Amino acid sequence: MQDEGKLRNYNAIMDALRGVRAREESAALRRALFLTVAMTLGIVLVASALEALLYLDIAGRTVLFSLAAAGALVAASVFLFPALAPRFSAARRKSEDSVALEVGAHFPQVKDRLLNAMQVFREMRKETHVAWSPALVDAGFRDVADAFDRLD
Repeated sequence: MQDEGKLRNYNAIMDALRGVRAREESAALRRALFLTVAMTLGIVLVASALEALLYLDIAGRTVLFSLAAAGALVAASVFLFPALAPRFSAARRKSEDSVALEVGAHFPQVKDRLLNAMQVFREMRKETHVAWSPALVDAGFRDVADAFDRLD
């Protein structure tokens, strides 16, 4: 029963951290998409203005279109592709520990207790002998879980 409570608290904390990471990735993707669209629209606007001012022939328009398309691809590669990388590569995704550090830095009532509780729990699961009190670990988890529940 005691292990079930610790596991429930640990799973709730990990689910919340995964939610934070997913919201960060989603916000980064929206920001990158906005910047890519804005840069592409700017490039199209400049290309249209150049064509209107210079009255380009077919070859000039083709070159201008090619440059505008290359500019849009560069904008996508600079802004959009790095924001998409965590969705396709686990190596580029933030770890739960780094998300826990960021959450702890943002909320003073959590600080590094969140990361400490996660690390203690992982070490306790790896160890075959009991090097610390399970009741103390459980109390620490309940404390962190309660503080974490009060956060938005």
